[in-house]
Amino acid sequence: DFDQEERKRKTSLKKLKKLFIFSLIFAIPAFLIGMVFMWIGIEIPYRNYILFFLATPVQFIVGLGIYKSAFGALKNKTANMDSLIALGTSAAYFYSVYVILFNPMGDQYFEAAAVLITFVILGRYLEAIAKGKTSEAIKKLMHLSPKIATIIRNGKEIKIKIDDVI
Repeated sequence: DFDQEERKRKTSLKKLKKLFIFSLIFAIPAFLIGMVFMWIGIEIPYRNYILFFLATPVQFIVGLGIYKSAFGALKNKTANMDSLIALGTSAAYFYSVYVILFNPMGDQYFEAAAVLITFVILGRYLEAIAKGKTSEAIKKLMHLSPKIATIIRNGKEIKIKIDDVI
Protein backbone atom coordinates (compact mmCIF):
# COMPACT_ATOMS: atom_id res chain seq x y z
CA ASP A 1 0.00 0.00 0.00
CA PHE A 2 2.77 2.41 0.99
CA ASP A 3 4.84 1.37 -2.06
CA GLN A 4 1.89 1.91 -4.41
CA GLU A 5 1.41 5.39 -2.94
CA GLU A 6 5.13 6.02 -3.41
CA ARG A 7 4.94 5.04 -7.11
CA LYS A 8 1.94 7.33 -7.63
CA ARG A 9 3.79 10.17 -5.96
CA LYS A 10 6.90 9.66 -8.11
CA THR A 11 4.80 9.51 -11.30
CA SER A 12 3.03 12.71 -10.32
CA LEU A 13 6.36 14.36 -9.51
CA LYS A 14 7.79 13.43 -12.93
CA LYS A 15 4.69 14.80 -14.66
CA LEU A 16 4.91 18.08 -12.74
CA LYS A 17 8.61 18.39 -13.55
CA LYS A 18 7.95 17.86 -17.28
CA LEU A 19 5.09 20.38 -17.22
CA PHE A 20 7.25 22.91 -15.42
CA ILE A 21 10.16 22.55 -17.86
CA PHE A 22 7.78 22.72 -20.84
CA SER A 23 6.16 25.83 -19.38
CA LEU A 24 9.52 27.41 -18.63
CA ILE A 25 10.65 26.95 -22.25
CA PHE A 26 7.78 29.20 -23.35
CA ALA A 27 7.45 31.51 -20.34
CA ILE A 28 11.07 32.73 -20.22
CA PRO A 29 11.11 34.04 -23.81
CA ALA A 30 7.62 35.48 -23.28
CA PHE A 31 8.82 37.30 -20.18
CA LEU A 32 11.94 38.56 -21.94
CA ILE A 33 10.06 39.79 -25.02
CA GLY A 34 7.00 41.05 -23.17
CA MET A 35 8.68 42.75 -20.23
CA VAL A 36 12.48 42.94 -20.19
CA PHE A 37 12.97 44.06 -23.79
CA MET A 38 10.20 46.63 -23.32
CA TRP A 39 11.88 48.00 -20.18
CA ILE A 40 15.23 48.42 -21.93
CA GLY A 41 13.67 49.82 -25.10
CA ILE A 42 14.27 46.95 -27.53
CA GLU A 43 11.43 46.75 -30.03
CA ILE A 44 10.66 43.30 -31.45
CA PRO A 45 8.78 43.13 -34.77
CA TYR A 46 5.49 41.20 -34.50
CA ARG A 47 5.95 41.18 -30.73
CA ASN A 48 2.26 40.58 -29.91
CA TYR A 49 2.00 37.64 -32.32
CA ILE A 50 5.19 36.06 -30.97
CA LEU A 51 3.84 36.41 -27.44
CA PHE A 52 0.54 34.87 -28.54
CA PHE A 53 2.39 31.80 -29.88
CA LEU A 54 4.53 31.56 -26.74
CA ALA A 55 1.65 31.93 -24.27
CA THR A 56 -0.88 29.64 -25.96
CA PRO A 57 0.83 26.29 -25.14
CA VAL A 58 1.33 27.37 -21.55
CA GLN A 59 -2.28 28.51 -21.26
CA PHE A 60 -3.89 25.40 -22.70
CA ILE A 61 -1.41 22.53 -22.32
CA VAL A 62 0.24 23.35 -19.00
CA GLY A 63 -2.91 25.01 -17.67
CA LEU A 64 -5.18 22.10 -18.63
CA GLY A 65 -5.09 20.60 -15.13
CA ILE A 66 -5.89 23.99 -13.63
CA TYR A 67 -8.88 24.38 -15.97
CA LYS A 68 -10.14 20.85 -15.20
CA SER A 69 -9.97 21.53 -11.48
CA ALA A 70 -11.67 24.91 -11.86
CA PHE A 71 -14.50 23.45 -13.95
CA GLY A 72 -14.89 20.61 -11.46
CA ALA A 73 -15.28 23.14 -8.68
CA LEU A 74 -17.73 25.13 -10.81
CA LYS A 75 -19.87 22.00 -11.38
CA ASN A 76 -19.99 21.58 -7.59
CA LYS A 77 -21.04 25.24 -7.23
CA THR A 78 -17.88 26.09 -5.33
CA ALA A 79 -14.54 27.74 -6.01
CA ASN A 80 -10.96 26.79 -5.31
CA MET A 81 -7.52 28.24 -5.94
CA ASP A 82 -7.56 26.87 -9.48
CA SER A 83 -10.76 28.82 -10.13
CA LEU A 84 -8.93 32.04 -9.33
CA ILE A 85 -5.90 31.10 -11.41
CA ALA A 86 -8.03 30.05 -14.39
CA LEU A 87 -10.11 33.22 -14.17
CA GLY A 88 -7.10 35.53 -13.87
CA THR A 89 -4.95 33.93 -16.55
CA SER A 90 -7.90 33.55 -18.92
CA ALA A 91 -8.81 37.20 -18.50
CA ALA A 92 -5.24 38.24 -19.31
CA TYR A 93 -4.95 35.80 -22.22
CA PHE A 94 -8.30 36.49 -23.89
CA TYR A 95 -8.04 40.24 -23.40
CA SER A 96 -4.65 40.02 -25.12
CA VAL A 97 -6.19 38.05 -27.99
CA TYR A 98 -8.80 40.80 -28.30
CA VAL A 99 -6.00 43.39 -28.39
CA ILE A 100 -4.08 41.72 -31.22
CA LEU A 101 -7.27 41.21 -33.24
CA PHE A 102 -9.04 44.54 -32.73
CA ASN A 103 -6.67 47.01 -31.07
CA PRO A 104 -3.07 46.31 -32.17
CA MET A 105 -1.78 49.43 -30.41
CA GLY A 106 -3.20 48.33 -27.04
CA ASP A 107 -1.34 46.62 -24.24
CA GLN A 108 -1.35 42.84 -24.06
CA TYR A 109 -0.72 40.53 -21.10
CA PHE A 110 0.26 37.21 -22.66
CA GLU A 111 3.49 37.01 -20.70
CA ALA A 112 1.69 37.63 -17.41
CA ALA A 113 -0.64 34.68 -18.02
CA ALA A 114 2.24 32.40 -19.08
CA VAL A 115 4.49 33.37 -16.17
CA LEU A 116 1.68 33.04 -13.63
CA ILE A 117 0.82 29.51 -14.75
CA THR A 118 4.53 28.63 -14.74
CA PHE A 119 4.88 29.84 -11.14
CA VAL A 120 1.80 27.87 -10.08
CA ILE A 121 3.24 24.69 -11.62
CA LEU A 122 6.60 25.41 -9.94
CA GLY A 123 4.80 25.75 -6.61
CA ARG A 124 3.02 22.43 -7.11
CA TYR A 125 6.29 20.77 -8.10
CA LEU A 126 8.06 22.08 -4.96
CA GLU A 127 5.09 21.01 -2.83
CA ALA A 128 5.24 17.50 -4.30
CA ILE A 129 8.97 17.30 -3.50
CA ALA A 130 8.31 18.38 0.09
CA LYS A 131 5.48 15.84 0.47
CA GLY A 132 7.78 13.12 -0.89
CA LYS A 133 10.48 13.95 1.64
CA THR A 134 7.90 13.91 4.43
CA SER A 135 6.62 10.51 3.29
CA GLU A 136 10.16 9.12 3.23
CA ALA A 137 10.83 10.49 6.72
CA ILE A 138 7.62 8.90 8.05
CA LYS A 139 8.54 5.58 6.42
CA LYS A 140 11.99 5.69 8.07
CA LEU A 141 10.41 6.52 11.43
CA MET A 142 8.08 3.53 11.11
CA HIS A 143 11.10 1.25 10.65
CA LEU A 144 12.67 2.67 13.81
CA SER A 145 9.92 1.37 16.05
CA PRO A 146 11.11 -1.26 18.54
CA LYS A 147 10.30 -4.91 17.90
CA ILE A 148 10.69 -6.08 21.52
CA ALA A 149 9.47 -4.56 24.77
CA THR A 150 10.78 -5.21 28.26
CA ILE A 151 8.02 -5.44 30.84
CA ILE A 152 7.83 -6.37 34.50
CA ARG A 153 5.49 -9.24 35.36
CA ASN A 154 5.35 -10.65 38.88
CA GLY A 155 8.45 -8.65 39.78
CA LYS A 156 10.56 -10.06 36.91
CA GLU A 157 11.72 -8.36 33.72
CA ILE A 158 10.71 -10.25 30.62
CA LYS A 159 11.04 -9.47 26.92
CA ILE A 160 8.01 -9.83 24.68
CA LYS A 161 7.09 -8.83 21.14
CA ILE A 162 5.84 -5.26 20.87
CA ASP A 163 2.58 -6.55 19.36
CA ASP A 164 1.87 -8.50 22.56
CA VAL A 165 1.97 -5.40 24.79
CA ILE A 166 -1.52 -4.62 26.05
